[in-house]
Amino acid sequence: MNHVRTFAIATTLLLLLTACGSSQSDSALVDALAEDWTAEEEFPEGVSIDCVAEGFVRGIGGIDGAAEYGITPANIAGTEFDINPLSEADALTATGNMFECDGFEAAILGDLGPTVTDEQAVCLADNIDDEPLAALLATSFMGNNGAAVSAAAQEFESLFQTGFIEALTTCGVQG
Repeated sequence: MNHVRTFAIATTLLLLLTACGSSQSDSALVDALAEDWTAEEEFPEGVSIDCVAEGFVRGIGGIDGAAEYGITPANIAGTEFDINPLSEADALTATGNMFECDGFEAAILGDLGPTVTDEQAVCLADNIDDEPLAALLATSFMGNNGAAVSAAAQEFESLFQTGFIEALTTCGVQG
């Protein structure tokens, strides 16, 4: 699950940089994130960096919301969410927006391990409610905000556990 956390952080950064249809300032933030993410080669193939970045930026309130967290186009690559955690509401909104991008959920689920094929990842995405999965991803943006992380993790576990086990069976994923 560490790779999911890394992907979440990268996704958050990417979303801040590639805002389509946003203000010039939002676009600069999105562009900076996309550049950093592209350099690290963390973004999943087949998922629009622009879509994910736009969703993230919208979720945190654009350039103005990012500024409240000390995030700017100049420092986006160095943003650490343990030091500058997003609020639970912003993290949940940003990840919810990210999940609206085609292929994003399947990319996250495909990253569970080497035993998950691309076809199985798509199957899992089709058979799992994305809201609890988005909540899990959101916790990676909440840093050391213990209460919010704990509450989101408990919500994720209760909503996700049964559906995930059923989906693994349905999709033929061996553990």
